[in-house]
Amino acid sequence: ASDSGNLKYVEKQYLPSGSWTLLETETVSSAVSEVVINSFSSSYKTHAVVFDKVRPATNDDTLRHAMRLSNDSFIQGYTAGAVDIIDEAGNQSQATFQQNASGYNKIVTGLGNGSNEGMSGIIYYDSGLTNSSDALLYWGHIISFRHNDTYALSRVYGRFGNADIAKIDYGFNAGNIAEGTFKLYGIGG
Repeated sequence: ASDSGNLKYVEKQYLPSGSWTLLETETVSSAVSEVVINSFSSSYKTHAVVFDKVRPATNDDTLRHAMRLSNDSFIQGYTAGAVDIIDEAGNQSQATFQQNASGYNKIVTGLGNGSNEGMSGIIYYDSGLTNSSDALLYWGHIISFRHNDTYALSRVYGRFGNADIAKIDYGFNAGNIAEGTFKLYGIGG
């Protein structure tokens, strides 16, 4: 009781660590069909890919990801997503999507290709990314400016089957990636 007015603190050494280590950056400034990320490491239990101002070359397009083996064959994926949408007049709506595919699976839909349109966000991948005895679980949040002057917050989640994953491919359904930055981080140790 006599210490109640005293400032209390915890030394840094007793706080949990959770540092983020930048492992790879891919920047697109002219149209490409896909971005490949492959610098993940078993030194990290969780990885995150941060997307910044990613824009399609084709209007009303869908960004997708795929897991590949070293021989470039695809791994089966299962995806679900929920989308909260608002327009500039304040009207709100919701949508959902799902996809089960050996190959590319949806991340975010309806992206516009105008100068202010596109998406930014983050997807986390668990230890299944570097451990073939575990399924790869993923989850993330994406904010987007869509093709029809609406804005959306998308929540995406799912899994890919157990495999020795060699790379993650990102690409649009109908056209090229016009621009954007993809950064891969290893989280913790």
